[in-house]
Amino acid sequence: MTKQIEEKISEAVHAIEPSAEFSQNLLRRIKATPQKEVVSRRSAQWRWIPVMAALALVIAFIATSPQSVWASLRGLFNFLPGVGIIEEDDNTLYLAGPASAEQMGVALTIDQVISDGNQTVVAFHSDELPNGGSHCAYNVTRLLLPDGKTLLPTGGGNGIEDGKLQARVQFFPLPEGVRQATLYEGVDPDDPETALCTDPKEWKVDFRLSTTKPADVKTLPVVESTAESTAAVGDNGVKIFIDKSVALDDGYMIYGHFDLSNPNWSRADFNYTELRYKSLSAQDAAGKEITIEPGDVIRDAKGINVDQAFAIKVVAKDFSAPLTLHVSDLWITAIYDPENFGIPVFSFDAGADPQVGQSWEINKEVDVNGIKIDFQAIEVVQESSDQGRDEGLEKGYAITVGKISEGYFSGSYFCQGDGDGKPDYGEGSSDKFIYYYSGGLPHGQVTCKIGDAHFLLPGDWKIEWQPPTSGS
Repeated sequence: MTKQIEEKISEAVHAIEPSAEFSQNLLRRIKATPQKEVVSRRSAQWRWIPVMAALALVIAFIATSPQSVWASLRGLFNFLPGVGIIEEDDNTLYLAGPASAEQMGVALTIDQVISDGNQTVVAFHSDELPNGGSHCAYNVTRLLLPDGKTLLPTGGGNGIEDGKLQARVQFFPLPEGVRQATLYEGVDPDDPETALCTDPKEWKVDFRLSTTKPADVKTLPVVESTAESTAAVGDNGVKIFIDKSVALDDGYMIYGHFDLSNPNWSRADFNYTELRYKSLSAQDAAGKEITIEPGDVIRDAKGINVDQAFAIKVVAKDFSAPLTLHVSDLWITAIYDPENFGIPVFSFDAGADPQVGQSWEINKEVDVNGIKIDFQAIEVVQESSDQGRDEGLEKGYAITVGKISEGYFSGSYFCQGDGDGKPDYGEGSSDKFIYYYSGGLPHGQVTCKIGDAHFLLPGDWKIEWQPPTSGS
């Protein structure tokens, strides 16, 4: 993680005003976790809100389960197309009137705002951009509150479609009593392409909210639609449940959750890229393949995606029920003993003063929760840039791994020994994982630990689901 990214995450962690203890624990965990490349869940033109990549790594520290989320849905929860599940009661706020602002002759218009006890969702679009948004990274999205505070995004994204900026972004719930705010949408000032952007670089759109529901806001009922997975050969510590569903005009939304029995596993997700599932398919009772796509998941009372929750859109209504979902593998995120930076996997003697280029053979295979990792060697490396610290270059340990079972994807490794060195930030590839240390490189008898892992868990899960009727 670069210092520039760290500063942005620090802003995100503190600007939302959680407790100081939560903020510091969150930032510590993010700093100590190397970032990996993640394929966007939308088309290549869509950009996901950057802070979500960081928040997703530490959701395990928020003690909220899908079961408790569903148990809390005691009010009138309905589905709003283009927004998702919303809470409709006397406190729900809606856009009170037209809201638009113009820059360089290009208007940015807010289409919809919904704010309930779980989240605030803002949908907006621009007029056609003269240069199609070329070189303009519109990924700085904020809600500016009347008291000068700022709400940061928790999810959603934006993109350029037909030369127009279009977006739907989720934020934390508005503070109690707030009925107006300003949407800020701008380019990333740190993106080197910004200098070449000739379209508007920012807009500020004031809007007001009211408890009066607009006539054009039509919601659909969310109904109980329970189902539980079965597995041909055990469930590999994971069960899949369907909890709720919604009948749409063009298909269905299915909401459910994963149940993980392994205490080290903090998160599960389906294996997919962009809008295509790679290991999840659906067939109707006649054996016909039915198209399904990833949907936007339910959020908890803090406005954050619940770790074990999922949402699937069934892109069809004309099929023979029931629908059977088949899952052949799942991505699992595991976090090992976070208070102690992980669990030990190997040790070596680094000597009193390890130098850049010095290396040691490890050649040890370690079983971590059934995932076999072949640690081959470790080498002292030095960062190529001081990341803006002006404090000199940091040294780090680069761990080389060989063949890893079960489609292992990535992990974080921290080394501890003599001296005051602490893990600063990391980077990695498919076979080499590097962590740099502030305060000096650990030396002497060094023990390296695995802090977290992200891997594919094979299986054979099946869930039979009966769709609701439109009038349910």
